[in-house]
Amino acid sequence: MDIASALESLMKIIGRLGNEAYGGPSVLRLSDALEVRMPVEESGLAESEVYEYQSKPLSPRTPFPHMIWDDAKFIGIDSSSRRLDAPQASIVVAAVSISWGAFELLDWPSVYEGFSSFGPPFLRMLPNSEGSLALEAPSWIDMRNPAGLFYDRDYSVAQAMDEARVFLENWALSEAVPKLLKSSKGAVIMVDGPLYLVPGALAGIGAPEKYIEAWRFLLASRMEAVRSLEDMGVPVMGIVKRLSRSRILHRTPQVSIGISKCIGVKDFSDESALYLLYRSGCVKRRPGFIYKTPKIKVKSNVEEDMNKIVEYLILPPGRLQDSSGLGRMVRIEYSEKTLRIIRSWGVEPYQIYSMASLASDSLLPLCIQASDRRAKMITKALKHLISSMLVAKGTILDYEDLGEVEIRWPGMKI
Repeated sequence: MDIASALESLMKIIGRLGNEAYGGPSVLRLSDALEVRMPVEESGLAESEVYEYQSKPLSPRTPFPHMIWDDAKFIGIDSSSRRLDAPQASIVVAAVSISWGAFELLDWPSVYEGFSSFGPPFLRMLPNSEGSLALEAPSWIDMRNPAGLFYDRDYSVAQAMDEARVFLENWALSEAVPKLLKSSKGAVIMVDGPLYLVPGALAGIGAPEKYIEAWRFLLASRMEAVRSLEDMGVPVMGIVKRLSRSRILHRTPQVSIGISKCIGVKDFSDESALYLLYRSGCVKRRPGFIYKTPKIKVKSNVEEDMNKIVEYLILPPGRLQDSSGLGRMVRIEYSEKTLRIIRSWGVEPYQIYSMASLASDSLLPLCIQASDRRAKMITKALKHLISSMLVAKGTILDYEDLGEVEIRWPGMKI
């Protein structure tokens, strides 16, 4: 089956929903469950403590190991999801991409002509009518959340988008990557985003049970996938690029006190703390070095085995880059088992990050950038195709979704 015929089947399902759903989604979707979906690192609910102490809250480090490491294979995983609102249903389009350095290993769904049916659903439908529960859908369309509960017109589309991304990433970690790895020697898996995403729904914030069940399933699947790779001797790291709302440094007493003494501020986000630390006199500037915080253990209030170690890195801009800013701030996340694997190679996690990025004259790992770009490209193209097909069939789209459609007027040469 190719993409065109797959999407044509989607049109038939939309057509079978009929006019009974033209009332649109419930107003309850407007909230989109922000607090429920917010990671505990941002909501301030995460408990943390210093895992390994260092004398200063931010210290320079040599980015690369002294040894020559030729066996490194940096594999990046990233996903993307987009929404499309029609009167009959809201449609979530998702994709995942796996890259080895700057080169693609696998995309799902595949953009090439013809694709096999081995992958999981990449479309999710949230119908606006009760009669939709009796509809049968192909295996690549999901009308239930990861816990097996039917989507309905009250279900948060933003929640479904999160579910779609994490579900595809878990599949990539558990099934696709092990099949693609011919040898686990020197392989490092880098996931764009947290290693384990623990949302507010699982941290005591009031949430509908159907959201809680979905996140329990997704987290259990993620943990099983990471453990399986680690059992193969393959470390797995999460790369978090957005730090503006996380507050792990502030919530770690042993680190927070040292930061406050340096910057003169008692309440801060992780991003502001790193910026002020780097600009303060507490940090000794050393050309050619990167800067890191102590290793911090973030405790899971869901399951002890889901605890993770995090550290923050500042990578100054290179010689050919604008030197007026910091360059790049990231948080790397990994389990204790991944830390043991990496150290058995004679390197540290921050050096793994440097080899995947700085060694290629980049501030971000090339494997993450490549996967990010391809996943977004695929979902953008799929959303455009679905929008165009719906308009061609006379379906009324949301105003913003109409912008995705290119209208070719009769007699116009393109």
